Amino acid sequence: MQLLDVAAELVMESGLGAVTMEGVAARAHVSKALPYAHFANAEELLVALRARELARFDVEIIDAVASSAEFEVQIQACVSAYFSILASRGRLLAALLAPSTWVGSGAGPRRDIEFFADLFTRQASLPVPVARTAAAVMLAGMHGATETLAQRRASRVIVERTVTTMILGAIDGLRHRADAE
Repeated sequence: MQLLDVAAELVMESGLGAVTMEGVAARAHVSKALPYAHFANAEELLVALRARELARFDVEIIDAVASSAEFEVQIQACVSAYFSILASRGRLLAALLAPSTWVGSGAGPRRDIEFFADLFTRQASLPVPVARTAAAVMLAGMHGATETLAQRRASRVIVERTVTTMILGAIDGLRHRADAE
């Protein structure tokens, strides 16, 4: 939808505060009334933009994981897809997902944590509470690795290999620990 695309441009250029209904209409070259025909206000427009971007992110990660039945290959593909997504839409996603600036999300449980917890439960036979914790730690680590990449302290290849190795090693360790208990 053109209005969401324009809102995304404004967010990337100037942040969430730059998204106003009038500003979106002007940038989209439509009447001031048109955005109101689809959204009650700018917050609702941002909620729709956030939902769209998260849905796109989900599809790309799910497609990457579906590329193989082998757990190690799934993790490698997931890590690669994650960094590809960030390379293309990272600024937008960062603005839309920043907890300190987000309003009106009411997001509930994080879908990314639940997705990976399910993967770790199915593929690595981790108990659900352990899998959820591992997924949350993995995503936090990937965020940290993103900072390393953004600061150009390591190449993307090195970052991806390091993250993949750490995830697989951690999952293996948790699996062995669960077997011993």
